[in-house]
Amino acid sequence: MLVVFRVDSSSNIGAGHLMRCLALASELRKEGKTIKFICRNLKGSLIEEIKYSGFSAIELEMNTENKASNNSEHLNFLEVTQQQDAKDCIKVLKRLKVDLLIVDHYGIGEDWHIYLQNYCEKLMVIDDLANRKYRCDILLDQTYKRRKEEYNGLVQRQCKLLLGPKYALLRSEFLKWREYSLHRRINSEFKKILITMGGADMNNVTEKVLIALEKSLPNNIEITVLMMKSMPYIENVMERARVMSCNTVVKINATNIAEIISNSDIVIGASGTSSMERFCLGVPSIQFSIAKNQNFSSKSFAEDNLVKLVTEVEQIHNLLVDPEVWMSDISNASSKICDGFGSQRILENI
Repeated sequence: MLVVFRVDSSSNIGAGHLMRCLALASELRKEGKTIKFICRNLKGSLIEEIKYSGFSAIELEMNTENKASNNSEHLNFLEVTQQQDAKDCIKVLKRLKVDLLIVDHYGIGEDWHIYLQNYCEKLMVIDDLANRKYRCDILLDQTYKRRKEEYNGLVQRQCKLLLGPKYALLRSEFLKWREYSLHRRINSEFKKILITMGGADMNNVTEKVLIALEKSLPNNIEITVLMMKSMPYIENVMERARVMSCNTVVKINATNIAEIISNSDIVIGASGTSSMERFCLGVPSIQFSIAKNQNFSSKSFAEDNLVKLVTEVEQIHNLLVDPEVWMSDISNASSKICDGFGSQRILENI
């Protein structure tokens, strides 16, 4: 069985789409499936991460003559028109016998799906916006509180909907570390902070957080910062870490993410796809919504006391004056949202 993923990563898109596809690809590979990725070589692309994970990556070049120009921020993530991207993908797929085509891209919708339907047995979409029409056999949306009714009129009646965090795509390492991490919360103390703003952080929130922490933390707190090498302000953050009074370490392209999160007492991060990683491990978090597509989830998380949501870095200070007051409640509530078995449930439905 041949499974092909169409997904991009870049300085603008971030890494979340690619990482969740890699999680599913790894599980499919365990089942004996052949996996290929199709990605456009955008600025800040993490195509090397695909190859590092042992998968084949077919690169699409930029086509300046058919560059996208659309009022939608999400459609512009594709950086070419849907028609051009479909043509580029067809050139690849017509040489293959594709059993399942999986698309995870805000810039791709129904028009693209229709073009590609004749080049695969089944088409699956991974999305979390529910804001456009889709033409697919399976649609996965792991968004917290996502309701079936929100896809009325957007998908065809025969489309199978896989909705909610029970289908969250996490790498197997998170399930491996879940028990350890949850046990660690029983008598957790506030000693270690992890800062992770996903794979983009175009507004350099990471450095702003470090500046805020410098003013409010005792010197015995340890700080770890996770960054991708494609992030634009990496040098600024590394310089800031060097002058922090707290012991501050910046880790670039770390491969043991679950272990690092599990050994943290509080995570300060973006409300993106990595939220499910923290929920699975029961790590209490202070979150920012750093992109429009994160607003719905972050608001829902905060309403149900799954995270502490802030809009300004200055608000972090009050939360860290006596964090033990809220850490346990957040940990207990969030750990019930995602159990780490999402990928296996998806395999049962493919």
